[in-house]
Amino acid sequence: MIVAFLLLILVAIIGYAVTFAAIPDTLFAYLKNIIPLSNPHGREDEAGCTVGRYSIGRGGFLGHHS
Repeated sequence: MIVAFLLLILVAIIGYAVTFAAIPDTLFAYLKNIIPLSNPHGREDEAGCTVGRYSIGRGGFLGHHS
């Protein structure tokens, strides 16, 4: 029981460190690309789906009504 608790603490500490180390990188990458992702023209992926259109389309799945 003690070993299981120590393992839980170890996993929690490692998970906390990895998660909070990745948040600034992910946030800055998103903010850096928000304008190009919002523009449907001249994109490399040619998907034509902008950030706004994606969020509106997923609103029903997230509990929002659009």
